[in-house]
Amino acid sequence: KLIGLTGTNGKTTTTFLIKQILENVGKKVGLIGTVQNMVCDEVYPAHYTTPDPHELQSLFRKMVDAGCEYCIMEVSSQALAQGRVEGIHFHIGAFTNLTQDHLDYHKDMEDYYQAKKMLFDICDTAIINADDDYGKRLFGEVSCRKLSFSVKENADFYADGIKIKSTGSSFWFCFGDKSHLIKTRMPGAFNVSNITAAIAACLEAGLSIDNIIPAVE
Repeated sequence: KLIGLTGTNGKTTTTFLIKQILENVGKKVGLIGTVQNMVCDEVYPAHYTTPDPHELQSLFRKMVDAGCEYCIMEVSSQALAQGRVEGIHFHIGAFTNLTQDHLDYHKDMEDYYQAKKMLFDICDTAIINADDDYGKRLFGEVSCRKLSFSVKENADFYADGIKIKSTGSSFWFCFGDKSHLIKTRMPGAFNVSNITAAIAACLEAGLSIDNIIPAVE
């Protein structure tokens, strides 16, 4: 199962969080992203955030041979615009945010947004940041199954009672009529958002919240 993340900020942190959570419950996981590519614990160098099709398919082959059940990958706007993920279908696509970046490649923010949006034409379920203006727009425009996450307001998945310290953070992760206390050594409100997105993705991937929480702490 492929879980793809796109957005300007938060992709790398969130992909590693999802990988850690899945591995904590015994899943074999591959990762593709900016820092490095991984097949379980084996590390391969990353030349681009999203590799070219030949390298990408080669990594998928290695993951299948290693028995990986999931691949978590960063999906860049350039990769989407250039067709590097053409023919690939994602179980989950997540959108973190969109801020001014990569305008050396994209002619303007609208072009940048439209490139990111392409991920949600090739996924079963979208998990979208409701705190971001482009996220709000995206939620109204995608046609696949969609869920929202937020650290500011009620959403399908949201953080409440947030407490930020230099040594870490705590908050209540809420969905449906349930809430669970999350404590993490990762400081910063932006990481509360990243963790909320990661937990949401793992729940949609079939994990239980009780299995997820220990990996986040």
